[in-house]
Amino acid sequence: MKENEPESLQRARWFVAAKDFLRGMLTGSIGTDLTEASTAFTDVHTQQYSPEAFALYGLEELEAKAPPIAAPGDIVGGVSRLAHLATGLPEGLPVIAGLHDVDAGAIGAGAVRPGQLAVMAGTWSINEVISDRPVTGDTWFCRAFVERGSWMNMSISPASSANLEWFVTTLCAAEMDAARRAGLNPYAFIDREVGEVGTEDAVTFLPFLYGNPMGIDASASMSGLRAWHKRGHLLRGIYEGIAFNHRIHCDPLVEAFAVEDIRVVGGVTQSSIWPQLFADTMGRPIRIPVGGEGGALGVAMVAAVGVGRFANLTEASEAMGTTTTTVEPTAEGTALMQQRFERFMSLVDTQQPWWAAQAAT
Repeated sequence: MKENEPESLQRARWFVAAKDFLRGMLTGSIGTDLTEASTAFTDVHTQQYSPEAFALYGLEELEAKAPPIAAPGDIVGGVSRLAHLATGLPEGLPVIAGLHDVDAGAIGAGAVRPGQLAVMAGTWSINEVISDRPVTGDTWFCRAFVERGSWMNMSISPASSANLEWFVTTLCAAEMDAARRAGLNPYAFIDREVGEVGTEDAVTFLPFLYGNPMGIDASASMSGLRAWHKRGHLLRGIYEGIAFNHRIHCDPLVEAFAVEDIRVVGGVTQSSIWPQLFADTMGRPIRIPVGGEGGALGVAMVAAVGVGRFANLTEASEAMGTTTTTVEPTAEGTALMQQRFERFMSLVDTQQPWWAAQAAT
């Protein structure tokens, strides 16, 4: 916008995120929250705007347009008369500042204190752990969490369950359509076929269709294919590759923080096979919340604290959170996944010169 519509930037009084625009429409108040502000222009230590951060982007003029920062649970106004007429929401209904989606998802999964690692296996591979001090590293972002003096450390890449979705919607459309017509789960065939092939003769899949965690121009690939392989072998390779990509993110977080509780949410939890594979890949027990829409639940928990229903997120989580099921790793499965992970990383190393050559052409 600065380069192409400088007059629009000059006319603007504020810059805000999408949810903050909705807040303005609901209440007439302008501002943002700690989690949103920390995605770009704040000092990781002070959790306040930093002139140096604006300068790094070459956007010094935006500092004067930065919105005030509130804690996500702060009440920032009430539903106005106009908003009431437009939406039907009760006039005067308290509105909180709100928060970034990945933070809300972690809270909804029950990760509300240091030492809890939230693993979200969805469109993106999102892996995050709370800390009570800023800890920076080369492989994760350190951002503000929902209260001043707390941080969310997240390691992410667009390389998770979306890879499986691409495979089945592109190559298995007929099976999915037949299942829908029969009133069945269109994804049920995946676990069935993965279970039929077992753990032998596995192929190796690099789940980099949409991106990767290495900061390079990597692409997806399926290696080790033989004539006897069935579709189930490919699907198991995808299951494993996505779990291995999460491990790439999680290993540094587990090492840097005292992680003692791993929560897993997302498409992986809908499978009868994948959760065990995740636990064996992590080599640790994983807990799976029973229930969906964790992001919405997390926002509701923050709002409940904000209006005084609970004293803190721990109380809110205990009262509003769902129960969890625990999946324990097995010794045999952990050994097998370690062997497969090493093969996965060896393939990554082997592919890097080829990726670099392709990027240069």
